[in-house]
Amino acid sequence: MKKSKIQILLIDDCETDINEIKVELNNTMQAKFELLHFKELTGSLDILRDNKIQVDVVLLDLGLVDKHTPQEIFTAVEKVVDNIPIIVITGKDEHELALFVINRGASDNMSRGDFANTYGKLRDAISFSLARCAILKDLRKRGDDAIYLKNHLMTYVMGDCSQNEEPGTKK
Repeated sequence: MKKSKIQILLIDDCETDINEIKVELNNTMQAKFELLHFKELTGSLDILRDNKIQVDVVLLDLGLVDKHTPQEIFTAVEKVVDNIPIIVITGKDEHELALFVINRGASDNMSRGDFANTYGKLRDAISFSLARCAILKDLRKRGDDAIYLKNHLMTYVMGDCSQNEEPGTKK
């Protein structure tokens, strides 16, 4: 089932970068989208933590003028999102930082030059991240169902048919 509108949360404090991202999305996104924007980390974390707004993907600038390192900024966002792709945007090509965020679960890592110089690169990163996230959700559900079936079968084989819990529930 396709959503009618993709909710994109942009966490970035540079007005030039924000405008560049808005232009890129407006020029390339084929799906309808809404861009929600925060210039600081605290407000965006509150929105994500409290589920005040449905967010489908996060665009995260690790160069926020903040008292935190890029790694701390990513970790703070990563801790409060659940099954929401995070696309990290950096000002320059930083290989070690890119490895850090990808190893911690970022869906993608891009330098501003990646999408500024390649038409549709940001659009593709968003589309591909959403597709991978949907696949992972499906695999997790299948895994939960398989565990339920295995447990149910083992209980049946061992002669205890009193467990009738449904998949995804715990006793």
